[in-house]
Amino acid sequence: MTKRKKSGPPSSPRKQSGKVNTPKATVTIESFLEELNNSGRKFRKSNKGHQALLRDTLQTAQRIIVKLLDSEALQKQFVRAVKKEKEVRKKSGPFNWPLEVVAKATGASSRKARKLASKRCGALEFLRERQVPVKDTAATLKKEGIEKLYSEWCKKKKQRQMAAANKPPSTPDGKVPLALWLEPSDRDQLMDQEEGARLTVLVSRVSESDGDFHVKRVVRVDSLGDQDEDEGEDEDWEESEE
Repeated sequence: MTKRKKSGPPSSPRKQSGKVNTPKATVTIESFLEELNNSGRKFRKSNKGHQALLRDTLQTAQRIIVKLLDSEALQKQFVRAVKKEKEVRKKSGPFNWPLEVVAKATGASSRKARKLASKRCGALEFLRERQVPVKDTAATLKKEGIEKLYSEWCKKKKQRQMAAANKPPSTPDGKVPLALWLEPSDRDQLMDQEEGARLTVLVSRVSESDGDFHVKRVVRVDSLGDQDEDEGEDEDWEESEE
């Protein structure tokens, strides 16, 4: 009779490599709000003239702003949470959520404090436009000064607004209007056309300035004639351009 071999303890599974897989910490909007509220309480309790703490606080605000910019879902959650907290109506105007981040981080609640937070928010936006790394925010604020950065941001903003104002308005399909100089008779001919009429307009550019185009001739498409006449008309255009 054959004796059965005693089975030993179950073999332990092979040891994994030294790396231990731990679940990544889930970033929630509650964690951002808690961090901002704690920052605001700390800033209010401290000496408001402590510039180093202010710069560190603004770096915290910048880090959270960048995180929200990278995640549209978190950004919407933050806006909803702050609107609910401030009891803002759903159909209110544009909501400046970066300002709310800075205001919370610095504990700004009064009108005067929020106005100051708005300037600091502009300085942080200017740093983002310059692509200054978040980790260098406090050092850059110390080196260049918040007021100076805010002033530069205001200049850039004004330049963009002026450029937008000087840009011709565009229609929904992307087309833009162009002013043309023409004789009263040509204008009357254009205005007398029924809706949907197709016209060919011969235009001559008389200078490099915008709008210095003169209408030389207006012809209805259906009056251009057959193929041969069309080809002759093309030749006239080329001659006129010379």
